[in-house]
Amino acid sequence: MAPLSSFPVSLPFAPIPPSTDAEETSLAFLPKLASLTQSSFTQKAVWRDLYALTGTLRTFYSRSSICTAWEETSNQLLESADFSLVPQSAQIFRAGPAAWVQATFSFEIAERRIWLLRTVLVGLRGGGSADFLEVKDKRVRAGDNMHSGHFDCVVVGAGLSGLSVAGRLEALGLHYVVLEKYPEVGDNWRMRYDSAKLHLPRETAHLPFERTFGPDCPEYLPKDIIAQGYQNWVKKYNINVRTNTRLEHGEWNPSTKEWTLKILRGIDSRQLTCSHVVMAVGGGGQIPKKPEYLEREIFRGETIHSVDYKNSEAWKGKHGVIIGTANTAHDVAEDMLAAGLASVTMVQRSPTYVLPAEYIREVLSQSYNAQIPTSLSDQGFWSLPCTVIGQLQEAACGYRASMEPERFDALEKAGFKLERNGSIAEHILGRFGGHCVDVGSCAKITNGEIKVKSDSLPVRYLEDGLAFADGSQLKGDVIFFATGFLLIMKTQVSSLFSPEIAERMGDYWGVDGEGEIKGAFRSCGQKGMWYVGGDQSQSRYFSRFVALSIQADVIGVPLSVYNKEI
Repeated sequence: MAPLSSFPVSLPFAPIPPSTDAEETSLAFLPKLASLTQSSFTQKAVWRDLYALTGTLRTFYSRSSICTAWEETSNQLLESADFSLVPQSAQIFRAGPAAWVQATFSFEIAERRIWLLRTVLVGLRGGGSADFLEVKDKRVRAGDNMHSGHFDCVVVGAGLSGLSVAGRLEALGLHYVVLEKYPEVGDNWRMRYDSAKLHLPRETAHLPFERTFGPDCPEYLPKDIIAQGYQNWVKKYNINVRTNTRLEHGEWNPSTKEWTLKILRGIDSRQLTCSHVVMAVGGGGQIPKKPEYLEREIFRGETIHSVDYKNSEAWKGKHGVIIGTANTAHDVAEDMLAAGLASVTMVQRSPTYVLPAEYIREVLSQSYNAQIPTSLSDQGFWSLPCTVIGQLQEAACGYRASMEPERFDALEKAGFKLERNGSIAEHILGRFGGHCVDVGSCAKITNGEIKVKSDSLPVRYLEDGLAFADGSQLKGDVIFFATGFLLIMKTQVSSLFSPEIAERMGDYWGVDGEGEIKGAFRSCGQKGMWYVGGDQSQSRYFSRFVALSIQADVIGVPLSVYNKEI
């Protein structure tokens, strides 16, 4: 898997004076859009299509590749297109020293050049909107008892990703049901450790159609507020969720192009059929990763993985050791300090990318703020190619970091190894984690309240701690594993359906040869099955394309997918 930084794209650094009129500049492009040629683009131009012309998620690099794909996908669709500039969409976007003019043009199915072209499927003609859902009185739905009838779609999992898809399906008038294994909506957050919270700003965390979390909520939402917000949203929009319900097994019939699903609700087993299944079960189905060290049987203390953690109150006066240095590790280290442990030490196995929360808030606030509707924020940000998102964040946050190098020097002096140059996009889109958004814990490392051991790796347990490869020892009564989860959704698909279907679906996460996510939010090798999940705002936005694709299939006009490699 190639890192995002390896793709042939770079941010534009041509100066844009503050007096530049973004709308006037954008209007000058209208005559060009109907007949784009290589001369319309910069040498290292990028085009990202989100289902509009390719029927999937594709990114094309260089003006020659763009023009080839554009001609092959747009000739018939755009031969009589009427382009127009979406009002108030034009703006100058700045990321440190980089800057560009961006604007949204709509269409139906001064000499400048295009650096970045984005095309987005808005909806199907006459098919309604996936971005608006009217609040209605609660009503009984035909077939909701799940004893009979056929569903257009069954969504497995009622986290933000599953609920977002369900909301879009509801808006489009499709027949669906969400299966949630927990007793209540929101329990996927409510049952996490007590101090769990989002490390990104509140404005990125809403569910579709509204601002789920008002200005009175904390900037970094704690788990219980998130859980209650999800529950309130489901009730408000009458989303068809069946709690305490598990998918036991599923089979695909290639003749009828239907799934038969065995469902367990409490002790009641039943069967239903559907045309599409959306897997919204988390990146790896919450299967924990945990390194094994020798002689575990002699350790007299306690070991625990973050999946089983609630709080540190029972460990007061003990010595705590945390394996891992990403977000969860920092949350737990602060918990341990607050609970009064005798010592708290983080064991660092590799350099960590640390991003101060205020840095990423400054970048995101250009797109996500109380003045811009969330749907427009999502489109403006997430329609950018993943490679551009990575470079944007690296440029803006790297510029901020260069203004206060002493902040990072102090962490390294305390023994915390840093990945100095990076982007949160690289970690989220490539690794689905492994970074730290600093909301205060790093200061406690710098001042010595939280210790760091990064000079050697653990190899075996002692009666009262861990022994390391270099012969050193670390006292520990509690060994906490903040080591993440397996990022293999194929494991879930294999156990619930079959190994053959899992192989056809392929990988869920990581970037492909174009810099697109490999499996999430796009059609994979198994007809009628979808992976969804990821960052909050990312999942909310891309859920619309999954729902629109399902709608197109249900009404008999499935999207034609352009798979040609260029």
